[in-house]
Amino acid sequence: MTEEKKANKNEELMRWLGIYFLVVLGGLSLAIWWKKLPPELPWLYSLPWGEQQLIKKELVAGGMVGLGIGVMFSHLVAQWVGKTDKGASKIVRRVSTVLVVLFLLSWYRVLRLMLVL
Repeated sequence: MTEEKKANKNEELMRWLGIYFLVVLGGLSLAIWWKKLPPELPWLYSLPWGEQQLIKKELVAGGMVGLGIGVMFSHLVAQWVGKTDKGASKIVRRVSTVLVVLFLLSWYRVLRLMLVL
């Protein structure tokens, strides 16, 4: 039983490291393209017209930092909840993964628009 618990913990740790890797990858892409990006980026597509959709590129950097902090927090919550309910721990991890993927897909969409990748 002890070996199985260690294997499960290692597997869960690898999954969290994969999520962290995605956040770091997004941050690296931001750092690489920082000088080529315009001062304002289209992000808020739900707003109707031009200027209202734009945000400063510093806010995207703040979003990446916030995303990293959010992943760390959700990892701690998943560990805490996982002591009593393994299913809830998996749900927290999967929701965290989905949020990271959605944020990064939005980021890469903006990169594609701005840099014609």
